[in-house]
Amino acid sequence: MKTIKRQALFIFSLIGIVLVSLAMMTTYAYQSTRVNYDEDAFQGLSVQSGVLDVNYVNNDRINVDNMPLLNDYMSGYYTEFTIDNSKSDNDVSFYIELTELDFSKQLITSDFRYTLNEVTKSNEKNISEGDFSDLTNNDYKLRFNDSYYLNINKKESKTYKLYIWLKETESNQNYLENSYFKAKIKITSQFKSAVYENSLAFKLINNGIINSENIIDDNNVGLIKFEDSYYYRGNVLNNYLNFNNMCFRIIKINKDNSIKLVLEDKDNTCQQSVGNYEIGIGSLGNEDDYSKELKDSLYEFQNKYLKNIFNKLKLYNWCLNNKKYDYSDNSYSYTSLKELNDKKFSNVCEGIAMDKYNDSLIFVNILSLEDVVYSGGKLNNESNTYLYNEEYQKEDFIWTNSLSSNINGTINAFVLNKNILKESEVNNNYSYRPTITLVDNILYISGTGTKDDPFIID
Repeated sequence: MKTIKRQALFIFSLIGIVLVSLAMMTTYAYQSTRVNYDEDAFQGLSVQSGVLDVNYVNNDRINVDNMPLLNDYMSGYYTEFTIDNSKSDNDVSFYIELTELDFSKQLITSDFRYTLNEVTKSNEKNISEGDFSDLTNNDYKLRFNDSYYLNINKKESKTYKLYIWLKETESNQNYLENSYFKAKIKITSQFKSAVYENSLAFKLINNGIINSENIIDDNNVGLIKFEDSYYYRGNVLNNYLNFNNMCFRIIKINKDNSIKLVLEDKDNTCQQSVGNYEIGIGSLGNEDDYSKELKDSLYEFQNKYLKNIFNKLKLYNWCLNNKKYDYSDNSYSYTSLKELNDKKFSNVCEGIAMDKYNDSLIFVNILSLEDVVYSGGKLNNESNTYLYNEEYQKEDFIWTNSLSSNINGTINAFVLNKNILKESEVNNNYSYRPTITLVDNILYISGTGTKDDPFIID
C-alpha cells in the first residue's frame, strides 16, 4: 500500500510572553508547528514546538466507543505520549487540553473519569485523577491536584499515559451503556517562570506588602503577609476584581498562588456594583451538618453563576468548623473560639467536610472566621474592613462557617453584622455570602484593583 503523507497544524504557546508595561496588557507570541505523519505507518505522531517536543506513541486523538465499567482504570483506554525538554536550558510548564470534543451526553457525570500516570522504566506513577462532571463542548483543560500546569525541568524528558474510563460504582449505571467519547489532545507550554511572573498573584505580591506576623492585633491597612499567605486587611480600596460579569473582593493569596475571593455583586461588574452579595437567607445548621437552605443556596448559585467556569476554580470542600473544646461545666466552645482567643488559625477543616452536593463537585463556600478576623474583624467590637461597605447600607447578618460555643444546648456560630463580629444561634435566619478560589497562577490581564478599574484576569 502506498504511504500517504498528511499535514496537521498545531499551535503552541511560545516561550516568550511580552509584557507591555505602559498599557499593562499581556500579549502572547505563538509558533506554528507542522506535524508530518504517515497515515499507514505504525509509529505515532511527532510534534515539535518552540518549547517542547511532544511525541504521541499511538495517536493524539481519543476515540472510544462502548466503554465498559471498570474497577481498575489501568484496564481502560489510554493515550501515551512523551514530553521532551531535553534540548532546552529552561524549565517549562505545560497543560493538557482536550479539543474537538464529541461525546454522549450521559457522560457528563462523576462516573466518567480521567487518570494521568507518569511512566518510568519500572512502573507507572499516578499523577492525578479527575472526573468529567463539568464537561461541556468547549475545550477542556485537565486538572491536576487543583492546578492545570505540570512542570518539566530543563534537559528532561517524561512519558505519560492518559486513561479515559468509566468507574464501576456497584449501582444502576445502565444509562452509561453504548457511550462514546472523541477528542483531540493538545499540549500548550511556556517558560515555568513566565507562568508565575504573569500571574495575578505575582502582580499583587510585588505591588507592596506590609509585613506582619501578628495580624490579628495589627491595625495596618493593606496586603499583609502571615506565614506563607497574604491577606487584604482593613478597608482597602484596591482588591476589586471582575470575574464572569460579577464583582468580587480579593480576600487572600494562598501559598500555592491560588486566590480566594468573596462575592461583592452577583448581578453587576464592580463599576456598577450595588452590593448584591446575598445568595439566600436561612439558618446555618447544627453541630452535625449544614442546613438545607444553605446547601441549596450555594448549589443554586454555583449552577447559575459559575457553571461554565469551573476550569478556573479550585475545588474547596464545604467545611463546618465544629470541633468541640470541652469545659468542666458541661458547656463548651468550638475550636474556632479557642483559636480566636489564642490568636491562631488553620486552613485545615476542623469538623465536617463535604466535597459534593447533589452529585456535583463543590467550588463555592462561605466566609470563614479566619477570613473575617484576618481582614480586620474584631469580636464584639467595631472594625473598619472591606467586608462591610456603608454605601450599600446592609443591615443583614452574614454567616461564617465556624461554630463558636454550645451553652446548655444552645449552639452558636460566628456572624458578621455590618462591621462587628458576633455570635448568634445557628437556627436564626441570616444571609449567605459566597466565596470562591481561583486556581493557582491565574493570568493577570489589566487593572489596578479599584472599583472603577478592577483587576481583569484571563
